[in-house]
Amino acid sequence: MEEFVSKRLQELCSNAGLSLYQLARRSGISTSSLYSILKGTASPRLSTLAELCKTLEITPAQFFIEDNAEGHSKDRERKLEEQFSELSVTNQKFLLEFMSLLIAFQGL
Repeated sequence: MEEFVSKRLQELCSNAGLSLYQLARRSGISTSSLYSILKGTASPRLSTLAELCKTLEITPAQFFIEDNAEGHSKDRERKLEEQFSELSVTNQKFLLEFMSLLIAFQGL
């Protein structure tokens, strides 16, 4: 179980673009506690796991589902938002119109 938790935390941090240090700081969990969990020398308490999940923006149930489709979807949404915000207002409008056309023609 400890090995699963360790690997899962590392995977979720990578997906979220967070270092383990950042996860510890943002969740309010001490770095030493987090590293003990990652080494498998300690199991997280339920409250610790809940706080880590909250920081990673997932539910505890999603933590235990290895293929986290929703997490991947959130990653895509974040990337899309970042790229969209880098466009000029004119290009943002053009892209929104283009996407509307794609959706309209998708059913044909």
